[in-house]
Amino acid sequence: MRSRALLSAAIATCALTLALTARHAAPSPRTLEPLVLESLPLPSAARPTGLPDSMLSAAPAPLTAPPRTLGRRSAGESGLRAVQAVRAEGASARLRGFVSRDGRGCAATLEFLAGPNRGTTITTQPDGTLRADALYPGFSVCSIRAGGELCQREFVLRHRADTSLELDFAGYGRVVGSVLDASGSPIASARVSLDGAEVRSGLHGEFSLEARASGCALLLVHAPGFVPYREALAEGTAQVSIQLRRGARLSLSVRSPDAEDEIVVYLFPTAAERMSGRVPAPAYPWHELNPIRLAAGSVLELDDLPLTRVEARAFSADSSSASVSAWLTTEKLASIALEMVAAPKLAGRVVRGAEPVPGACIELCPLDPLRATQIALGASGRFYLSQPIELLPSTRQAVLSDAQGHFRVALWDRPRGSSFLSATAGADARTFELDAAWSADVRIDLSQAR
Repeated sequence: MRSRALLSAAIATCALTLALTARHAAPSPRTLEPLVLESLPLPSAARPTGLPDSMLSAAPAPLTAPPRTLGRRSAGESGLRAVQAVRAEGASARLRGFVSRDGRGCAATLEFLAGPNRGTTITTQPDGTLRADALYPGFSVCSIRAGGELCQREFVLRHRADTSLELDFAGYGRVVGSVLDASGSPIASARVSLDGAEVRSGLHGEFSLEARASGCALLLVHAPGFVPYREALAEGTAQVSIQLRRGARLSLSVRSPDAEDEIVVYLFPTAAERMSGRVPAPAYPWHELNPIRLAAGSVLELDDLPLTRVEARAFSADSSSASVSAWLTTEKLASIALEMVAAPKLAGRVVRGAEPVPGACIELCPLDPLRATQIALGASGRFYLSQPIELLPSTRQAVLSDAQGHFRVALWDRPRGSSFLSATAGADARTFELDAAWSADVRIDLSQAR
């Protein structure tokens, strides 16, 4: 089930954005621009792609039906084709399992911390039975909480397949170890976490932590000046020796025509490494780094990066950058400068008959957000099985219409295949499929909502 906290946060965000919209209004209706919501929760297993959680309570029942039925195009809705229902593609993975304490089933809550389902929360049945459908395939990091017990696990969700997760909170012994540098010298005060519990390494690099549950416990090690270390320890591991390597530095800067632009940057291994699926072992935790947020015109220096060739791409509400790459080494400070370019816009107006509809929530997303993210990164499916990669901002657009009902949605990437545009206001909602003939100026009439 989707977390109530996420639902409340989404509703509050929409309310705040609507209140701020009036402040940005200009005298001419055509110059009014809606504010872009900073973020919306990722689609949950129970909702169709294209509707934010804050609007689910107002959505009509036909939108949740599995089959997709095309309707007739209405006058003035050029390039749009109304649909009665949306069946999101890509969310094809299933998670099955059982959570227990000392062998007895117990209720537990699972939260996806990283990967394409990031932000999704699932609760088991009271007897510990775990069953979740319509999840996005890919490498995932998840926290599992049962009462006062907590653990973290990595697993891979696969297309049209069941992934099993069996956990028993019974205490599976202590793991002791040491943190060393490449020469074998101890590293003191390194942050070492296992199953979500964290300690600092001692003067001689030593540490001791308890594995809280069955299965492969997630071990993370961080120390200033060194590349972070990530490993899933096999059940029963009692002693480990962690060797850290010196990291690289990167200067990241972004220029934008809009000085107030808030920019989100994603940094990944270059396309050649992604296409091959080669990821150094132990893999660098890119999900801890991304997304990187910075203001237009600012410069950010990143430390402790892996020695590899990386590629960066930036997004904002109305613009994006081309991908820029650089080699990361310990010899010198690498540099990446990103130039934001205004994205093309899909403009339109939401009305109810002859009256404008202010504050309508408009969302644009592809039928398969995971595939769209893969295309944007130039990555192969193997890359998503080796690293937890979340859906990029370019796969989901959410805006509110202004006082005159006008809206503009940025098209960071030209839609590939089917994309859907939904408009929701109160109890009225309409969803459209964008075809090849979509217009730069569309009109959505909510009086025709069914």
